[in-house]
Amino acid sequence: MIRLAVLVAGALIAQQVVRDGAVPPVPAGTAIVSGVVLSAEATPQPVRRARVTLNEEGRAVAGRTTTTDDNGRFTFASVVAGRYAIEASKPAFLNVRHGAKRPDGAGTPLTVKDGERHTIEMRIHRGAVITGTVFDASGRPLAGVSIDPLRYAYSVVDGERSLSNFVRVTTDDRGVYRCWGLPPGEYVVRADLNPIGRGRGASALDEVRRLSADDIQRALAWANAGRGIGAIDTNAPAPQPQGELVAFAPTFYPGVFDVLQTPALKLAVGEERSGIDIIMRRAPTAKIRGTIAAVEGLPPNAFNVTLRPTGPQSLLLGLPFQPVTQRASDSGAFMFTGVGPGTYAVAATPIAGAITALPADAPARKMWAMAEVAVDGRDQTVALEMRPGIPVSARFVFEGTAPAPKILPDVRIYLIPPGSGGVLNVGALGVMNADGTVTFESVLPGRYRVFGPLVQPAGALAPYRLQSAMANGRDAMDFGVDVRAGVPVEITFVYRDQSTGVSGVLQDLSGRPATEYTIVAIAADRSYWLPASRRIQSVRPATDGRFQLNGLPAGDYLIAALTDIEPGDLNDRAFLEQLVAGAIKVSLADGQKLVQDIRLK
Repeated sequence: MIRLAVLVAGALIAQQVVRDGAVPPVPAGTAIVSGVVLSAEATPQPVRRARVTLNEEGRAVAGRTTTTDDNGRFTFASVVAGRYAIEASKPAFLNVRHGAKRPDGAGTPLTVKDGERHTIEMRIHRGAVITGTVFDASGRPLAGVSIDPLRYAYSVVDGERSLSNFVRVTTDDRGVYRCWGLPPGEYVVRADLNPIGRGRGASALDEVRRLSADDIQRALAWANAGRGIGAIDTNAPAPQPQGELVAFAPTFYPGVFDVLQTPALKLAVGEERSGIDIIMRRAPTAKIRGTIAAVEGLPPNAFNVTLRPTGPQSLLLGLPFQPVTQRASDSGAFMFTGVGPGTYAVAATPIAGAITALPADAPARKMWAMAEVAVDGRDQTVALEMRPGIPVSARFVFEGTAPAPKILPDVRIYLIPPGSGGVLNVGALGVMNADGTVTFESVLPGRYRVFGPLVQPAGALAPYRLQSAMANGRDAMDFGVDVRAGVPVEITFVYRDQSTGVSGVLQDLSGRPATEYTIVAIAADRSYWLPASRRIQSVRPATDGRFQLNGLPAGDYLIAALTDIEPGDLNDRAFLEQLVAGAIKVSLADGQKLVQDIRLK
C-alpha cells in the first residue's frame, strides 16, 4: 500500500546553471559527528567492533571509517561542513544507513555546519538464516555440495528482476548447510555439485550411465558365455553399458531442476528458516560438439566458443548461470560436456588477443557465429558458420561553451543483453580508438541495454555531463539498441556543460524539515516508465529537509513525497500509476536547475 503525502508546491524558481568544476581539497573542519550503534532487538544491546563510514555526498574521494568501542560508540572529529551519508556494518548483521527505515532502505543524509556537534543512534539488524540438509534420491546425505541462496532483486545495471547470490556455502559431512547474514526478501535455494558449471548442465566429473534391462542381460550373457554360471570368458570384450549418461544436475529446493517450479521463500528481517531440505537427483546429460572453420587472417583456434542457457529460466538466472566459454582447438573443434536438459545458445567470437595484430578494418575482427541447441539427454552436433561482423560504433559530441576535452580519458561502454543479471562482462565491451571513437568487436544480434560510458578517472570530463545516447533516432539510454545482422549501428553520446535537476526543501505543516519521507520524480510520459530508467529517481531529504535530484534529462516530471518505498517499487508501472493523481508537475529545460520547495498538508 502506498503512503502518498499531499503536497503544496512552493515557488518554482529557475536557477542560474552552476558549472560542475573540480572539487578543491577540503581543509580540516570544526564539527563533530558521534553516536552509538545498537542491536535492533526488543532490548537493544551495544554492538562492538561495528564498522562505521562517513561519506560526503558529491565527492569522489574515499570517506572516513572508524570502529565502535565496547559500548558501541564512535566519533568523527574535525568534520568539514557538508552533507554526509553514514553507514554501519558488521559480519552477520545487515548494513544500515543513518535514517533508514529498513536494512536495505535509503538513508537520511546528515547536514553538518561548522562548529556543530551531532549525536546519532543507529539500529543494526541481524541477517536472516536458511539451513537444511541435502540428500540424494536414496535419502543419503550429500557432502561437499555448494549451496546458493538466490534472492530476487532488481539490477541497478539494467533494471531486470533476476536472482542474485549473496553467499555460497558447502554442505558438511552430514549434508547440512547454513546460510547466514541474509537480507530480507524472497529466495530460492540452489544445490550444485559443480559450482563452476557448464551453463545449466551438470559436471562431467560425476557422470554415470544409467543401466537398462538390456545392459544387465548383456553383462550376464558375457559373464556366463561358454563356461557356466559365474565364469568369465577373458577373450571376449566386456560389453559397454548403452544406457543414457546421467549426473547430479543443479537442483532447486525442494528437488526440481526448473527454477520456475520452485517456491519462493519469503524471509523477514533476522528470521531463521530451518528444514529447507533438498533432494538431488541425476538428470540425463549430453555433449555438444562442433567445429569452426578457419577465416581469412585467423586460425581456427583464434575463437572463443560460449554456451549459455536461453528461454524463460535464463532471464531469471543471468548471474548464477553465467555463460561458460572455452577456446576452440587447433583444428577448430570444441565440446561441452555434462550439459543438462534445456535450450542453449552456442556462439563463437574472435579472441581479443588474437586480433590485435590485424588491421582495424580487417573483416576477421568482427566475425561471429551463433546457433540454438535443444538438449534432451542426447548428444548434439553444431556447425558454426562464421559470418561478417555487425559494425557497432560510438562517438562523442560535446555541446556547450566550456572547452571540449581534446583527448578522451579511459572510457568503457557496455552493451548488456537481457538475462545478464547485471553482469557487465556478459555483454559487448567498446574499445576506444586513437581518434576518440569507440568500436564494439564481435557484437551478436540482439537487443542491448547501454551501460556507461564509465570514465576513469571519475570526473575527467567535467564540467560536461552525459545527456543522451542517440541510435536509430531513439535515445539508447532509455530504450536500448537493436543490433541486426548486416545493419550498422552508431551510438552518438551527447555531453553538455549544463546539468539539469530539481532541488528544494521538504517541510511539514509547521515548517519543520520532513525527513521521514522519500521524494520521487517520475517522467510524465509513461513511455519512459522503464526498469532502471534515468527519468525515474528517488532521494531522501537531508536532516535540514533539503533534497536534490540531479542528472534528469529535460522534460515534464511528476514529483511526489512518500512515507516509504520498497525495493523495486520504481520498476512497477502499477505503483507509479498511483503516484500521478497527487503529484506536482514540473517542466525542466536543457541545462535548467529548478528549486521546488514542497510543504505537506
